[in-house]
Amino acid sequence: MAIEKGVLCYFRDEEKSWILGRIDEYDGKTGKATPSDSGPSRGQLTPEDIFVCREDCVDQEADDLLNLQLLHDATLLACLRLRYMKDVIYTNIGAIVVALNPFNFKIPWYTDDNMPKYLAEGQVITENRPHSWAQAHNTYWEMITKTENQTILVSGESGAGKTEASKIVLKYLGALSSRNGDEASKAASQAIGSKINCSSPPLEAFGNAKTVRNDNSSRFGKFMRVKFTQSGSLVGAHITKYLLEKSRIVSAMPNERVYHSFYLLCRSPSSADKFMIASDDAFASLRSGNCTSNKDYDTAEEFKEVVDAMQTIGIGDGTIHSIWCAVAGIMHLLNISFEPSGEGSVIANAPPNATALESTVANWKINRETLEKELISTEMEVMGQVIEKHLRVVAAVDGRDAVCKALYDALFSWFIEQCNAMLDAPSDGSWIGLLDIFGFEDFEVNSFEQLCINLANETLQDHYNQYVFQRDMDECRAEGIDITSVEFPDNAPCLQMLTGRQGGMFSLLDEQCAVGTGSDAQFLAGIVEHHASNPFFIKKALVQDSFIVHHYAGSVSYTVSGFLDKNRDTLKDAWKLLLRASGDELLAELLPEPVQTKGPKVTVGGFFKRQLGELMELINSTNPHWIRCVKPHPAKKPLMFNGTATMKQLASAGVLGTVKIRKAGFPVRIPFTEFIERYGFIGKQKKAVYDTTTEATACQSIVQRVAELRPEEAQVGKTRVFLKTEAYVRLEVLSRDALSVFARIAQAYARGRVALQVNVRALIYDRNKDVFVAIRKSIRKLIALRTTEAEQREEHAREEELERLALDEQYDFFCGNTAELLAEAAEARRIADEERAVKEREEAERKAEAKRLMEQRKAERERRHREQKEQEERLRTAVTDLKKDRMAAVAREVIAIKRERVEHGTHERRRAESARRTREAKMDARSAKMETVRSRREQNLIQLRRGELSLEADLVERQKYAGLIHSRAVTETKEVAMGHAMEKAFRANNGRARFNLINQRAKRVAEAKAEADAHRDFFAWLEKERQAEEVQNKRRLERLRKVEQARGAQLQQTSATIVQQKLEKQRVKDGAEWDKLIEADKRRRQERAYQQVQETREEREILDKVDEQIGRALALREMDAKKKLSLMKHTRLRSKSEGASRGGTRTADVTVAAGSITPIDQQLFKRLMGSSRTAAAGVLNDPAVQHVTAQLGPELPRCSLHWVP
Repeated sequence: MAIEKGVLCYFRDEEKSWILGRIDEYDGKTGKATPSDSGPSRGQLTPEDIFVCREDCVDQEADDLLNLQLLHDATLLACLRLRYMKDVIYTNIGAIVVALNPFNFKIPWYTDDNMPKYLAEGQVITENRPHSWAQAHNTYWEMITKTENQTILVSGESGAGKTEASKIVLKYLGALSSRNGDEASKAASQAIGSKINCSSPPLEAFGNAKTVRNDNSSRFGKFMRVKFTQSGSLVGAHITKYLLEKSRIVSAMPNERVYHSFYLLCRSPSSADKFMIASDDAFASLRSGNCTSNKDYDTAEEFKEVVDAMQTIGIGDGTIHSIWCAVAGIMHLLNISFEPSGEGSVIANAPPNATALESTVANWKINRETLEKELISTEMEVMGQVIEKHLRVVAAVDGRDAVCKALYDALFSWFIEQCNAMLDAPSDGSWIGLLDIFGFEDFEVNSFEQLCINLANETLQDHYNQYVFQRDMDECRAEGIDITSVEFPDNAPCLQMLTGRQGGMFSLLDEQCAVGTGSDAQFLAGIVEHHASNPFFIKKALVQDSFIVHHYAGSVSYTVSGFLDKNRDTLKDAWKLLLRASGDELLAELLPEPVQTKGPKVTVGGFFKRQLGELMELINSTNPHWIRCVKPHPAKKPLMFNGTATMKQLASAGVLGTVKIRKAGFPVRIPFTEFIERYGFIGKQKKAVYDTTTEATACQSIVQRVAELRPEEAQVGKTRVFLKTEAYVRLEVLSRDALSVFARIAQAYARGRVALQVNVRALIYDRNKDVFVAIRKSIRKLIALRTTEAEQREEHAREEELERLALDEQYDFFCGNTAELLAEAAEARRIADEERAVKEREEAERKAEAKRLMEQRKAERERRHREQKEQEERLRTAVTDLKKDRMAAVAREVIAIKRERVEHGTHERRRAESARRTREAKMDARSAKMETVRSRREQNLIQLRRGELSLEADLVERQKYAGLIHSRAVTETKEVAMGHAMEKAFRANNGRARFNLINQRAKRVAEAKAEADAHRDFFAWLEKERQAEEVQNKRRLERLRKVEQARGAQLQQTSATIVQQKLEKQRVKDGAEWDKLIEADKRRRQERAYQQVQETREEREILDKVDEQIGRALALREMDAKKKLSLMKHTRLRSKSEGASRGGTRTADVTVAAGSITPIDQQLFKRLMGSSRTAAAGVLNDPAVQHVTAQLGPELPRCSLHWVP
């Protein structure tokens, strides 16, 4: 598809590499796009930054990326991201297995208990997911069936998981090989597999280190040949190492460490006694990167694990001690520093230097004087005489570092030989090579080591290009595609620039090393002179000491400083003689004996080139397989994906090279069936050239005759159509244009057909109105006779069939029975039926949704009602308890007031009464305010409730009306259908009657159609109005809720203040009981405030009435003492003292005999015993109460009355 506004596309982004979005603007040169995830827009996008795609290609997920219909960097990255976020970390791309490091070893489908599923498959994995196990499985069975050697190449950047992938492959090969043969061969295979696994800890300890990208980075290349018998049993293995990074022996970059072995020795419990090592901070080389801790290989337990593994593979305890002595000696020697002295240098006169020198001598068991001499001087042969020359400080440091590098490299090579001695065995079968090699490297500062590493990757990529391109071309040939004009990406010129014999960079470097006066600057000048015009080479004028090489994975800048020294890596013979004279047997044999050779010495670069050539010869003789490891995010955490970092690694791993190879050929490959489904209608525009005899001829005619594509752009194979990207874009444009034309034709025809139907049906109905009325009555009678739902469905289907037949006859009569018109009419009817079905389904869904919402709201209202009732019940219970407590408190207060008046006189009583009235006035004011707030809140709630009820009632009415309209339309449709059935009965009559009947029926159908359309329009309008009103009601309810919440908050604040003041006063009187009430008040402040005001009002009324009755009682007591004495004769008074704890107060139980008082007194006592505080307020107005109060006098407040029948 062309780039235009609104199309879906992927566009390039600096942070995420490729982002899915849509084009906002495009002027033919640059454009602007907006991401689909609502991120910021990106501008200034060139056509190279935009990849247009279809909707159906966005979320494509495939186990093999080459099966994606649109093969592009963006779709490849999107597929990998989608799978990685689902914890699917393995994906194939042709012959490659791409393994994204999950940083999670507990993914269920990748745990070891799933290995039997892979082992149980046949020669090729077909049922299970892509996996390193699958690659190992297929490789093993190819070796068995074809009796050919195989190779698995594992690569990736530091931290991508290469070492773990190699371990997974080895473990699977061991398990797979042990399934064959007898018990003895199975046991032997398992034993060899165990030894191979045991070799990993020592190799990692001495060959791995912490880098900024990986805590356990392999700093050497390894090729392991795993050998098998003819029957497939594992018998042995052989390891070859490539290019150990020697510079890491003496120092490390910031935030990195030297090799693990140095730190493990410091963690050894016996390192201080055996090797004179205290702490890693005491060694300059170990702290050179300002990082001494690590999560891998950094504990005493891991030191013991490495030692145990050495013992398992057959290294004795004495030899193990010698290995660590060599390592300790290197650490001590690197602590020695130098200072200038005349024209040379001497060992610095400092105590640490003397200690380091003694420790080196003790560990290496060499002569001290000879060591001191070799550190600061060297011997030269001039004119046949040997002359001693003193070394300057820089030369002395270089000599010290050189011997440490040579010794450690020799120690590592010796350890590889020991592993081979234990693992290697003769075999009569084939072998599988496992190459675990360093990935493409590009650091801030790149030196000679990075050039060698990238040369290896460049060579492997060239091999991969050749192999994958050949397979791709084989597929094209199998499909019969002409590939004579196809060219693939070729990095051979870059390899020639690096390794060519005449003018190659490594050759020029060797020449400078051979010349005594050679320098890094002269080497740089030489490569500039030879390669200034090479497109793979750049030398920036402003940068004096570096050059840039355009590798397949990107451009890398190399700094030439130190190139010559690292390439020479020469160690003077005196150092070899010194170490060979060591008292330690292992150290004495590590370095080779000096040999005088003629001609130039072998350099590091020359040796590595020869090794690399031998490796490629070995790989070319085998059938290769690839595992590309990728680190999806620098943070090294699960489920984190960085698009830019991933794309960079995919480029360096050669995955994007596969895409380039596909693009060089035919990247879009579509099967015949899918191609015809998508582009077949393009051919219908040119029927004269569209051949549909077979799928192949149809595709051929579309490609060559319709789209007019050249063979270089598109070709038709045996099962697929092969397209270039440009051809695919042209087909998409033609498809879009053809769809537009067909859409306009269909719309015009549909409009004409609808108009014709309306006119014909109106004419028919007008001419046969009476007949249709009779038919309608008959239809109603027939509908009434339908008793079961099955019969109704059958009748409805029959009616629809009759309607279709009648319509066909009508248009045969009016349109001349045109076959094409009938076909198009049938299609239009089908579309109309589908639209009607869709509308009916949508209407049913809307009704169901409305019903669900009503039920939900009803349930919500019922829940709120229940909660409100429960809350009211709890409040009522609390109020009742509070009333009882208040009654007791009021009674106590009345007693206190009365006693105070009796004991202290009228003055004290008046003062108490004044204080009481002041308190009551304050409470009355608070009560009035609370009453106002409460009434306002109730009004708001009532208004809110009325709005909800009105909205629900309106919704129900509208739904009922819509249902009536729908049912009426259905009834009318059925009536028309029955009319068609009745019309069939008239066909036996003459032509005129038949014509009239058809006209009348057509008219009636037109009217029914118009009425149904009007109903539909009205219903749409009604639904729109309902939705608008519903939105308005929701907004009104939301406003009411907000106002209610604000008022509730204000009321809550006011009530909290009132309650807090009152509670502070009552807490002193009531103690622990009031503490409980405070907690309850905090939970229900808004409801309790109103209740408390009511209670306070009742208390005031009670106090007033009690004071009034007490006054009357005192007056009656003074006036009628005799009557009191007469009444007390018939009353038995039982008193008991409550002791000093009650403060001397008296409590009396008065028992009244049934015959001692009048019936009115009996009623009085019963009412007093059963009344609550509110009822007591009314009882006190009774004359009988006044009478008893007057008789009992001061004893009334402390009496408990009991009725004795």
